[in-house]
Amino acid sequence: MNNYIVTFKPENRRISVCEGTTLKEAITAEGLDFDFPCGGMGTCGKCRIKILDKNLNATEKELKFLEGKELSEGIHLACETKVYSDITVQLNEKKNEVYNILQSSTEKLLLLNLLLKKFT
Repeated sequence: MNNYIVTFKPENRRISVCEGTTLKEAITAEGLDFDFPCGGMGTCGKCRIKILDKNLNATEKELKFLEGKELSEGIHLACETKVYSDITVQLNEKKNEVYNILQSSTEKLLLLNLLLKKFT
């Protein structure tokens, strides 16, 4: 299996990774400060990065979260993007963002509770 160099901007940090490694895995291995609100499961669309030197095809999950303009600008999801050549990545410089990811809903439970009270 081949190894490739991933360069992270603006820190200009470089890491050698095996072919097929996700950028999430590379970011985590390098110890960079980057948020993966859903744990890298591809369910939130928050781990946006910018590929500076390649044109990559979007994955099915990326198409759910990214608009055409973002994709044309090289925006991808770190958890979905795999390394198959040397690559330069611009990390999101926004820090201290708060993410709200809906894990469950109590709306239906509340409605059910109200209906039960009405008929008891």
